[in-house]
Amino acid sequence: MSGTTLDDSPPPISIDEAEMYYYGLLPQPRLVARTGINTAMWEAPTGAEAYYRPKVLRIAGEHGIETSWEQEIAPKIHDILEVKHVDWSSIDRLCRRVLRSISHLDRNQLAIEVELRVSDIIRSAGPPLLEPGLDTDPTADVREPFTSTLDIAVCSQRFPQTEGTASLFLRDGNDARKLLLLTARHVVFPDDSAHEYNFTSEYRRGILVLSSKSFERPLQAIDEKIKGQDITFDYRQRRFNMLEGEEDTRFIKDQFYKEILSHWATEDNRILDHAIFFPPIAVGDDPEAFTQDVAVIDVDPSKVDPSTFKGNFVNLGNKFAPEVLTRTMHPNAKNSRNFSFPGDRLFRLSGTIGVDEMRKPTMYDQYGERCILVLKKGKTTGLTVGRANTIVSYTRQYFGNKTFIAKEWSILSFDKGPGAFSDKGDSGAVVVDDWRVVLKTIQSHKPLAKVYIRSAQSA
Repeated sequence: MSGTTLDDSPPPISIDEAEMYYYGLLPQPRLVARTGINTAMWEAPTGAEAYYRPKVLRIAGEHGIETSWEQEIAPKIHDILEVKHVDWSSIDRLCRRVLRSISHLDRNQLAIEVELRVSDIIRSAGPPLLEPGLDTDPTADVREPFTSTLDIAVCSQRFPQTEGTASLFLRDGNDARKLLLLTARHVVFPDDSAHEYNFTSEYRRGILVLSSKSFERPLQAIDEKIKGQDITFDYRQRRFNMLEGEEDTRFIKDQFYKEILSHWATEDNRILDHAIFFPPIAVGDDPEAFTQDVAVIDVDPSKVDPSTFKGNFVNLGNKFAPEVLTRTMHPNAKNSRNFSFPGDRLFRLSGTIGVDEMRKPTMYDQYGERCILVLKKGKTTGLTVGRANTIVSYTRQYFGNKTFIAKEWSILSFDKGPGAFSDKGDSGAVVVDDWRVVLKTIQSHKPLAKVYIRSAQSA
């Protein structure tokens, strides 16, 4: 960027370049402007078999800019944008590559360019909870939304249209017989960001497990499982090839459907309890200055019995076969193989990762760049795998007339496959590494194939 001033405006970009420059990066944001136009011209593909070459986001890796990013470069960028009255949402330092044309230049010699894109940070938001089922349980997959694993969908009774994901269960330090549940504040109170609240008996805000709309989805899934098994059973019967016990599993699913419909259908039966603490969304007053966006929910003992609570688990489910997820979490031979797919699919969590290790990880991704391989399971996108960047991003939050700038870590999608690491509704979901260590909680879904998370230490 040497020799460039605010008045050295680059030439305007074409409509085609604006629309297709980020081809391959979901959800393909529109390019506004960029440096390097004169030296790196953008040309639309031509010819009979012309096609756009998809781009991917990479961890920026070791670079000379790393040591001065937080203390010098990023604050100067903030100041320039403020002087020019630019409303911005995020600043990221990343490496963008075109597939099949990856350079092997010295990292310290790589060019630095600036790009402006259109983007938003989208803040994503009775009976006891059931025990998770084993693989041999005919209801194992359909019972998951009603269990105490860490992808519970939660929302406020007052704002059921805004739904997110539970982060962690906590023991009450003053009463070991009580359980609390952590999630993002904006998930349960999207309208009231500036209001600080501690529980009093005169004022309760109920928190639901599953909104009415979300409750219908697993109910429909159970019904479809039953109907599908009826079709399969009839087919096998016609071919005189029934499997022993097939009729019994159909009966079990049918009984489970009736149980859920009977005990969970009314909103009152899905009340988890009430929020007891949700300070205003703000920037932490510690030197790291990460976003503080947290709500603590009291958990009714009738929902989860503290005396028998076994701890925090992520249900890995059936989205990935054990060998596929294990290989994905071990993409580079330099890494020690720490991840082990649990036999009951319940991935137990313990401990935290510090900021120092986030900045200096010992793991490598599939491209040989240092990073931390992470996974999360959220309400919307389910189980996904990503790569935690080694350098912080900056987000600017707007709440009415108030704005603040905070540090947050960005998570890149693992590969060029479809879908981002998270989406709306995943807010609050905990992010873990392959040591089963609690890492972060998702604060927002950010387009361009990444998501922001806040430091666990700032909660």
